Amino acid sequence: PVVKALIAINLIVYLVQFSSETYDRQIVSTLGLHYFTSEKFNPIQLLSYLFVHGSFRHLFSNMLGLFFLGPMLERLWGEKRFLLFYFITGAGGGLFYMALKYYDYAALETATQAYIQHPNLQLFKQFLVEFYPSGIPYEALSLIPASGDVTLNESVLIAEESLRGVLNTPTIGAIVS
Repeated sequence: PVVKALIAINLIVYLVQFSSETYDRQIVSTLGLHYFTSEKFNPIQLLSYLFVHGSFRHLFSNMLGLFFLGPMLERLWGEKRFLLFYFITGAGGGLFYMALKYYDYAALETATQAYIQHPNLQLFKQFLVEFYPSGIPYEALSLIPASGDVTLNESVLIAEESLRGVLNTPTIGAIVS
């Protein structure tokens, strides 16, 4: 019964999440796990992020794992103990994510602050390539002029907003797929 309830909750959240783009953004922003220094962080996210998924494939692979492994553990341990295990390991995974992100974010924050203190357009391009190989966050992308020519002041704003974008990007889903 616990596994079925967990799967049902995940499906309901997914259906609401993907019923509109607005709901999707709101659910990910509110329930996804943000880094602890983010203004969007809420301690309940250490559990709520378990129920939010980025795509049907993500949801399906997570629920498939829960469907096959969960009932065995639920029968072995009982409902309460299994549910406690599910939430403790979920929160533990969230805390582990925070620990890993601490090292990534600390290096990025140091590099961003160094750039902001001594901005240079040549160094800016190198900074972006090194720290944002997949591209800068969407929020910062909107600060780039249509011409693509970035001024020194704009480069500082883009660096700051990119850092903020990384800080405010949540993790979602119980199992990485």
